[in-house]
Amino acid sequence: MLNALTALLRQSPPYRRAVEAVRARRPLWVRGPGQTEKAYLLAALLADLEAGPADGAGPAGGAALLVLPSREAAERLAEDLALFAPAAAERVVPYPVWETLPADGDRPTLVAAAERRALLHRLEAGEPVVALLPASALARKRLPPEAVHARRTVLRRGARVDRDGLVATLAAYGYERLSLVDARGQMAVRGGIVDVFPPQGGPYRVELSGDEVESLREFDPATQRSTRTVEEVVLLPLHDPEPPEALAATVLDYLPPAVPIVLDEEPELRGQIRALAAGEPRPDAEAPAPPPYVPWEALQRALRGRPVVALSTLRHAEPGYEEVVLRFGGMEAFGGQTNLFARALGEWTAAGRRVVVASAHPERVAEILRDHGLTVPVLPALEAPPAPGTVTALRAPLSRGFAFDPAQTEGGEAPGALALVTDAEILGWRRRRPRLRFL
Repeated sequence: MLNALTALLRQSPPYRRAVEAVRARRPLWVRGPGQTEKAYLLAALLADLEAGPADGAGPAGGAALLVLPSREAAERLAEDLALFAPAAAERVVPYPVWETLPADGDRPTLVAAAERRALLHRLEAGEPVVALLPASALARKRLPPEAVHARRTVLRRGARVDRDGLVATLAAYGYERLSLVDARGQMAVRGGIVDVFPPQGGPYRVELSGDEVESLREFDPATQRSTRTVEEVVLLPLHDPEPPEALAATVLDYLPPAVPIVLDEEPELRGQIRALAAGEPRPDAEAPAPPPYVPWEALQRALRGRPVVALSTLRHAEPGYEEVVLRFGGMEAFGGQTNLFARALGEWTAAGRRVVVASAHPERVAEILRDHGLTVPVLPALEAPPAPGTVTALRAPLSRGFAFDPAQTEGGEAPGALALVTDAEILGWRRRRPRLRFL
C-alpha cells in the first residue's frame, strides 16, 4: 500500500550510509525514528538487505530478527510494517508466549512450545522469516543446535522402528498423547499407526507393519484424511532437557551469520536483560536456581561480527556503534477540526510537500475535504511517490503520521518532503489493534 514511499527514504544520504554500514557488518545506531518511522525505515532496510548489494557481499536472504521492548511495540510494528512492506509482513512471525511465567517452574503450552521450536528451526534453516522477539527470548539460555539435532528422531520408509519405543521417545520430547491429532505437539496411537504433529511440517501418519515403517504420509488434521506420501519424517523435541547446565546457547546460535538483528530502543532492552540475568531467589526454593538468561555482556560478545542495527528515537549512540541520524518530524494534531486540516493541506502543498492521507476511511476524508473546496483523489495503492505539491488519499490505517525530508535539510525543509497524515492526527482516534501472541 505505502511501500512506494520508501523510495523517498532511499534518496536520503544518511539512509544510504546506514545500508552501507549494515552490509559491512559495522554495528549501526540509528537515531531519530519514532514508532511509525521505525516501520518505514525497516520496510526499506529489509528490502534492500534482501536484494543484496551489486557485488554480492553482505547480508541478504530476507530473514531478520527484530527484538522489541514490549508487546505494544511489537503490535505497532507488525501493523505498520504490513502497510509499508506487505511482502515482508507476510513473513512476520511473533515469538509465541508462555501461558505461565518460566520463573514459576511450569512448562509452556504444547502449542507455544512447538511454535517456538518451529521458529528456531526455520531461522536455522535460513528461511526468510522476520521474527519478532522480546528481550527475554533473546537472552534465554537454550540447548545448542547440534544438541537438538542429536536428540531428533528421523523416520524413513522401510526402516525398523519399535512402536512402543517411538511412543516413549515422543512422550520424553513433550508430545501429548490424545485420541486424535489436530495441533502441533500432539500424538495419537491406534494399533500399528502413530499420528504425530511435530513443530515443523506435518502432521504425519506413521504406519508400521510389525517393526518396519510401511508408509509415511501427511494428513489433514481437519478431516484426518491422508494427503500425500513422504519418504522421511524428522521429529524434533518440544522442550529443552534438564539439567540447566546443558543449556549453553541462545537464539543467536540458531541464526546464520548474515541475518540482520534489530534492537529496538537498545538501552531499554539492555536494562531488561540485565534484570533478567540478575534473577531473584525464590523463597520456597532450597537453593536459588541459576537464572535461565545470559548476561547482556555475553550477548554483546555474541553479536560481534553480525549485522546489528540499534534503533532509538532520542538517545545518542552507545560506544562501539556507528551513528546515523534520520530527522523525522511530527504531524500537527487537528482533533476533528477539519477546517484547520484543510487549511494545513493548502499550506503544505504550496510549500511543495507530497501529502499522503493514510486513513481507514479515505472516501469519508475526501468527502469532508470537498466540503472545504479541496479535491483529493482516493487511490487503491501508491505505485510511485506522489508528485510534490499534491494530496493523495488511500486506505491504510497507519497508527501515526510523520514528516520526512529526503534532503535532510537542517533548519528547514526542501520542496518534495513527505507529509504522511493519518486518522490519529485528523480525527484524534486510532484503530484498535489485534493482540499478538507475544511476551
